[in-house]
Amino acid sequence: NPVNMKYEGGLHLNKFLLFLKNLPTDTKRLTLSGEISIGTNGRFGGNIAEIEDSLTTIVAAIKQDNPFLKVQSKRDLYELNIRLFAFRKLIIDRSFLEKLRCQFQSLLDYGNRFEGLTLRLNVYGELLSLSKNEKFRFINKQAEVAFMNTESPSLLRLPKKLSSKQIGIIMLIVLVLIGIGLLVYFNVIPLFPRPLVA
Repeated sequence: NPVNMKYEGGLHLNKFLLFLKNLPTDTKRLTLSGEISIGTNGRFGGNIAEIEDSLTTIVAAIKQDNPFLKVQSKRDLYELNIRLFAFRKLIIDRSFLEKLRCQFQSLLDYGNRFEGLTLRLNVYGELLSLSKNEKFRFINKQAEVAFMNTESPSLLRLPKKLSSKQIGIIMLIVLVLIGIGLLVYFNVIPLFPRPLVA
């Protein structure tokens, strides 16, 4: 029945418009770089290999929870360096920075149980979204992980929710662009004029 088909088509269009309207505009791109250095001083009397194994397990848990992070470990004579890196990785989790701070804190808490073991944390980066640009840094101050955050507006500002009129205008622009692309593809509108043949 044509009436039912028209109703179903309108229903699907309304669902699609509702989906577009509720798209999250707070997805972010993460760029992160930094290092965790673990070393010893003259007062250390523990088993460094056992401690390194435990710290490596904690770092592996950080990597498992954040698979987009590249983690590299390098062992020197008296120090273990763990480098963290991510470049423009998509982040949807709003509490990502707090979870990462808690994971760094657990690493620091474990290291602070041993006298003579020194841990230095220096991780920095930025979260870039359509609405704001957040620069952050994690460092350790005594037994705590300090988190510093500066926020600035992004170059491109979009509203949190799009109205039906805005969605209609966006869809019209997309349809016009698709139509022009199809006309060019099927050579109805030649992209380059053909040379005249005598």
